[in-house]
Amino acid sequence: MDETLTGLGLNEFFLCGLSIGGWNAANYAGYYPQKVLKLIMLSPVQTFAKMHMSFFMKIMKMGFHPTRENVENYIGWGSEREEPLPDSIIRQFTISVMNMNSSASFPKWIKKEHLLNLNMPVLLMLGEYEFAFSIPQAIKRAKHLVKNLELKIVNNSSHLLCVSKPDSINNEIVEFINK
Repeated sequence: MDETLTGLGLNEFFLCGLSIGGWNAANYAGYYPQKVLKLIMLSPVQTFAKMHMSFFMKIMKMGFHPTRENVENYIGWGSEREEPLPDSIIRQFTISVMNMNSSASFPKWIKKEHLLNLNMPVLLMLGEYEFAFSIPQAIKRAKHLVKNLELKIVNNSSHLLCVSKPDSINNEIVEFINK
C-alpha cells in the first residue's frame, strides 16, 4: 500500500476504510503515522474487537462456496433493521468474492503496541447493530488505545455503514476531515 501511495506522489493524506479496509487503514497508519493526517475507520474488523466466530463461519462458507445465496446471506445478516441492499451491491460483492485469492490470509489481530502509534485524529464509526464483533469491546479498546479518538455510533445500521446510511456517513466524514 505504501508503494502505491508513494508512487502516486502522496506524502500526506487522509485514510479511510470499511471492514477489512478499516483494518488495512489502521494497520498502515500504525506503520506510517507521519503520513496519515487523519484516519477514518468504519466497522474495522480485527482492530478493536475480535470477529465473532459466527461471522467468520459465514465468510468461510462464502469463500468455499461463493454462490449468490451465500453472499446474500452474509451481507444480509444483521441488516434486517435496514433497507434491503441494492442488487448492484450484491452483484459487486458476489463478483469480488468469486474472484478472491484463495491463498490470501485473514486479517490478523492488531496488537496494542501498533495501535498506540495512531497519533493522528481518528474517527471510528460503528453501526448500532454491528454483527461482526462486539461493540462494547471495540469501544473499550479504542478509548483505551487511541489518544485522539472521535467515536460515533450510527443508529439503525449494522456492518455496512456506508451502504445503509450513505448521506449520514459522508457528512460525518467530510465534517471530520474539515475540522
